[in-house]
Amino acid sequence: KLQFNYSFEDLLFLASHDPNEFNRWDAAQTLLKQKLLADITHPSTEEAYEPYLAMIEAILHSGCDEGLIAEAVSLPSERILTELIEGPIDPDAIHKARESFKSAIEQRLKPSWLTVYHTYHPTSHPSERRLKNFALHQLMKSLEGEFLALKQLKEAADMTDQSAAFSALLQSENEELRRHA
Repeated sequence: KLQFNYSFEDLLFLASHDPNEFNRWDAAQTLLKQKLLADITHPSTEEAYEPYLAMIEAILHSGCDEGLIAEAVSLPSERILTELIEGPIDPDAIHKARESFKSAIEQRLKPSWLTVYHTYHPTSHPSERRLKNFALHQLMKSLEGEFLALKQLKEAADMTDQSAAFSALLQSENEELRRHA
């Protein structure tokens, strides 16, 4: 594991502007991990998410490979966070930190997720499909997201889109919709 002594501002700049897509992904993931690890012990206020949300928005509009964008803006899994913690592990705190951040992303970036979804639907390009289906998952707390997922499940031209829509519908809080899927 390589460690660099980049400042918060350096990482934000790299994630938002570096022409090297790997560096962009690495900086974004480093920042997201740092934020989530801090939130596990000291939950954030909504204002504390602002620089991270701006970074995610910059990445969404960066013109990078769409598949890389989806990976760069994906929150690290609870398993990955658990591996990074030294000392006692609190699964509930990890889950709460991740869900809180996820909720902030969903609320703030809903218009961007809708734009991404409609920009790349339908598509046969794997990277575009990856980003489109990632956006669909981000929309699942909204009625629009549920509608789009149900429509995609019924009309999918390939198994990838059908599977992504099914997976998204399983996240729905609407029990009837989950059962229908």
